[in-house]
Amino acid sequence: TADDLNFLMAVNSARIEQFKTARADVRSAQLRTLFRRMARESDEHLAQLRDLIRQLNGEVETGTTVSGDLHRVWIDVRSALSGHDTQAILAAVQCAEKATLGAYDRILGDYRDWPEGVFDQVERQRRTVEESRQTIQHLQAMPVPR
Repeated sequence: TADDLNFLMAVNSARIEQFKTARADVRSAQLRTLFRRMARESDEHLAQLRDLIRQLNGEVETGTTVSGDLHRVWIDVRSALSGHDTQAILAAVQCAEKATLGAYDRILGDYRDWPEGVFDQVERQRRTVEESRQTIQHLQAMPVPR
């Protein structure tokens, strides 16, 4: 359980970096604000995950890295962000959010028997990521200021 929560910490750390990079590369003030908010959400997730790991008497790992699949998605995101094209940035962020959701789904699917508070907290985090993904999807369908 602590290993899986540490993995989600790594996923959220990668998500923070994704949004920092996206924020630096996008020209729209609206999107910079949105990406800042989404990075803060992952900061909050990190703090919550640390607390959950400690509640389970686990050890919080530092320097944990994400899996190969998530790393490849992140490389694709970084490549897309370098062009400053708003739609490409949104598409890359959308792809990364889907990968993040996949990580949450895998962890949640494996541990329905977690203590109630742990499962509920991780599920709430997943919903937050899903809401972010839906926001990005909505923005992709709209003309976005460049």
